[in-house]
Amino acid sequence: MQDSRTISSIVLGCIFTLVPCIWCCVRPDFPSPKDSKLTVLKMRLHVAIWVVIAPELVAYWAFRQWWEAGKIAKEYENRRWTRKNALFLIMGGFMLHDNDRPVQTLSIQHLRRFLRQGAIDFPSISAIDIHQSNKLHPLLYILVCVQTLWFVVQCIARLATGLLVTQLEIFTLTIVLMNGLILIFMWHKPIDVRQPIRLNALNDSYRIPEDRPPVLMSITDDYKREGILTKDLKRIFMEEAHIERRLSPILYRFLGWAFRGVFFSPIDTVFRDFGRLAINMQSSVVKDGALNVPLFYSPDSTDFLQFTFPAAVFLGIVINAVLCLFWSWGYFPSETTRLVWKIGALTSAGFGALSLLFIILITITQLWNQIAFNTVIDLIGDFFIYLGIILFVICYMPFVIARLLLIVESFICLKSLPQSGLTVVPWTRYIPHFS
Repeated sequence: MQDSRTISSIVLGCIFTLVPCIWCCVRPDFPSPKDSKLTVLKMRLHVAIWVVIAPELVAYWAFRQWWEAGKIAKEYENRRWTRKNALFLIMGGFMLHDNDRPVQTLSIQHLRRFLRQGAIDFPSISAIDIHQSNKLHPLLYILVCVQTLWFVVQCIARLATGLLVTQLEIFTLTIVLMNGLILIFMWHKPIDVRQPIRLNALNDSYRIPEDRPPVLMSITDDYKREGILTKDLKRIFMEEAHIERRLSPILYRFLGWAFRGVFFSPIDTVFRDFGRLAINMQSSVVKDGALNVPLFYSPDSTDFLQFTFPAAVFLGIVINAVLCLFWSWGYFPSETTRLVWKIGALTSAGFGALSLLFIILITITQLWNQIAFNTVIDLIGDFFIYLGIILFVICYMPFVIARLLLIVESFICLKSLPQSGLTVVPWTRYIPHFS
């Protein structure tokens, strides 16, 4: 039938919309010169996975970079730097070389320090040169925009005409709209660039270290202790369990690989990524000798953190609230799938609501303590901070699992769609698209 569609066309339409949209909108930072193409691809997939799981946190990361780039551009406006130049610096676009050897990716702290020491000349790349470094062909960008426009329009048309919109389409639509927000903040970042601008060292003064202020040192120390703790867990589970006395060496190595790969590594990776995205921890400093910036890097933005992070959390609550509403008017092949969707949506929204509540309480106590210092208020604020950290550690994995569960449910709910889910709004066929 001309005015009907198939399940495969629904899936392909979502894939052909989501994948190019993420690739064009989310622009990772420069990789290390030593990274292989496979490593670069893994990094892009790493970021893309977080766009699907928690797009509001990726948007928050993009906003932090955009905000800090504005401050850097204002600092060097006499050098005719714009936000585009500053974002190029933030994403690791300048590399210090010593005798044809890359020795340091420049952060804003390194740039200030090396300029004071006379170790480098000021980077003179123009905004036009940065724009020309883009690897995205304009024709491909137009195709992505047309495909995205078709997808959004056909979803709105289906809702307006009372036709069924599948869970997969709603899920894809929320991520596509969030990618539009991410693109606003990442618009001035070039796409798929891998070779940073070379800056030659004028002398050896860059080797002299400079004292750094103890920014968030206590939390950083907590992360270091957490790293030591994870190593101890590995040792306890794998080295001191004495299972090697009863098992063959091959089986012992296999169990060690399975424990690290299936259980420990995913939890550790998710925990660290959450810390980088949510509170900029372990991703605000470029270490001396580093050849690329950390994953989800942004210069320290703690002065704006307490006001912008609640907005990102609230945005996530709105996204999950839409998914929560869907269980009442969406199609589910069985009551079991409806229940699973409800659990996943409520878990995702509940995590955001609980996080927002603790952020508000912590902010109120801190502001109250600044207005009228009181030891009791200070203790209450510390209590909420520690309680929030404990609940975060306990709840972040259920949140990630719930989001992944919703993705799986989106595909399961395509089974046995009614006719209203397969009927097409006729005029949307005339918009060019892939499906």
